[in-house]
Amino acid sequence: MRPPVPRPAVFAALALSGALLVGCSFRGGVSVGAATSSAPTTTTSSPAPTGPGSPAPTTPAPTSTAPAPTTPPAPTTPVPTTPTTPSSPAPVGRCLTGQLAAALAPADAPTGRGAAVLTLTNLGRTPCHLRGFGGISLNRSDGAPVLSRQVRTDETPPALTLAPGDAARSDLSWSTVPNTAVGEPADGPCEPVPTALLVIPPDQIDDLPALWTAGPVCDQGRITQTPYRRP
Repeated sequence: MRPPVPRPAVFAALALSGALLVGCSFRGGVSVGAATSSAPTTTTSSPAPTGPGSPAPTTPAPTSTAPAPTTPPAPTTPVPTTPTTPSSPAPVGRCLTGQLAAALAPADAPTGRGAAVLTLTNLGRTPCHLRGFGGISLNRSDGAPVLSRQVRTDETPPALTLAPGDAARSDLSWSTVPNTAVGEPADGPCEPVPTALLVIPPDQIDDLPALWTAGPVCDQGRITQTPYRRP
């Protein structure tokens, strides 16, 4: 049996144990000076120590300020254009009587014959088509018809297109010698003297007057005519 411990010794041991416990639980340093200083205390934080069991410090990734790459625009495919079809020229119509003017001019002829050139001129604003002989007849100043006969040659009529202002010509010829066999007098005018030639253009009905100054047409007004052609 252990001898009893005196009480003062127990109290001293308890006091020493308490002091050791306080010292172990408080690790911060306390500076005690002779007087209390009012100067501010600067605290410097130190990096945490690294060791085998500590995580490595992370370095922040640098921020890139380079502009984001732009995607070039997709190439555009040109839209094919439909070529415009040139408009077809308007068809050329026939030369109408109302757009033509008729005129006669004397021409050279052998003895016993008379001759003249008949022209048809396009006075319209558009071209027109003309082909053939048309018709002719003699007339007096009082409007009475004069005996006349048209005789066409055997030439093939050309197709003509008369622009505004263009003209076509037809050659006329006739006898100036009375034909007594058909009752014409040998002396004096063989037939009544006409003052106009009525001209019907090809493929038309209405006529155009042309001044006639060539005297009477013998052989009962027989006039030989060629088809219209270029002058």
